[in-house]
Amino acid sequence: MKEEHIDDPVAVKYNKCFGLIVMAGVILRLTVMLFGHNFDFESYCIVGRLVTQFKNVYANTERYNYGPLFFCVQGILYALSAPEINVFSVQTYRVLIVVFLTTVDVFIAVILQKKYGIKASGLFLLNPISVIITGFHNQFDNLAILFAIIAFQNYNSNEKFCKKDVMYVLMFALSLITKHIMFMMPFWILIAKDLTFRKKIIYSFVPVILFLLSFVPFALESKDAFYGILQNVFLYRSFSNSPFLMPIYKAFGVHDNVYFVVFFILLALVGILVREFKKEEKLMIYLVALVMLSSAIANQYLVIPIVTLAVMGNRVGYLSYTVVTMLYLLFSIDGFKLGKYIDTNYPDLTFLSNAVNNYGLTVLMWILFFVLIYILLFKGKRKDPTEKEV
Repeated sequence: MKEEHIDDPVAVKYNKCFGLIVMAGVILRLTVMLFGHNFDFESYCIVGRLVTQFKNVYANTERYNYGPLFFCVQGILYALSAPEINVFSVQTYRVLIVVFLTTVDVFIAVILQKKYGIKASGLFLLNPISVIITGFHNQFDNLAILFAIIAFQNYNSNEKFCKKDVMYVLMFALSLITKHIMFMMPFWILIAKDLTFRKKIIYSFVPVILFLLSFVPFALESKDAFYGILQNVFLYRSFSNSPFLMPIYKAFGVHDNVYFVVFFILLALVGILVREFKKEEKLMIYLVALVMLSSAIANQYLVIPIVTLAVMGNRVGYLSYTVVTMLYLLFSIDGFKLGKYIDTNYPDLTFLSNAVNNYGLTVLMWILFFVLIYILLFKGKRKDPTEKEV
């Protein structure tokens, strides 16, 4: 690629446009923060306080279900907000959380801009879903996705080991340690056709081992901590709502204990289906399939496919997913609670809030299903066996 001169007017205009996108994305997230918060931020306060008191999070609360990386972030930001000193410190803590998560989103946008262009970065950073999940819900799925994206930028199918392989392993381990949404990707890597056997083993197992080892210092502290990690991290199950397959489950009276097993199997099958696809496309497809097939969907998971929709989705898929998700987040009791307001003040419109809350997630999963089919048929490309890494 030809290097552009710094004074090139086209390049200057391009950089200004990207700068405006970033500025708008940051402002939108900080603005949405002003509309309040939900249950998640209350959990952040509990976790942050425990960390600053040097207490074992896993032994003292059930409200943290992930690896230790993000509670370290929470502890640092909580300490910086000095919550025991003044009455405004809780809001300071929230501002710091939102600024941190917004920075993560900006880093993703920068990577997308360099790899896929300004349109993809703008579609991600200015998407209302990513704005709301970062600014209002304050969830950190995008931090795990950022580490995964960096990992796959260093995915190296050449036989010889180099620094890129080390970076892949470390970044993917950090993704798991942040939030284990990429838990099935090691299997996808294990069955990939573009890696040597030795690299398959290293790429698949070393990040998982590092993820497991990250719990050891905390698990060894007490039985309560060990039990907390086991129950609240590894055995934790969110809402067993499985919206994509729920009509089938209800029709056949399937017990909800089966939902996760089916999810696990179907996600593995998708991995087998795309085992010859290029590395970046596997990651993009995973982010859609993970949410679409999930046995448990909560509001924050709806941001996970946005990177894929911005990069590989068509206009209809992107817009329909964005509009329906916006409606769901506005009406959800875990979101802006517009449904509760309508039920109270406009009872004739109660059917609207009921429809969004009862069928919104199912509609969204079927939108993702068609997005996935579109990507597999028209966007996904198999890797040329003769293609060399650069």
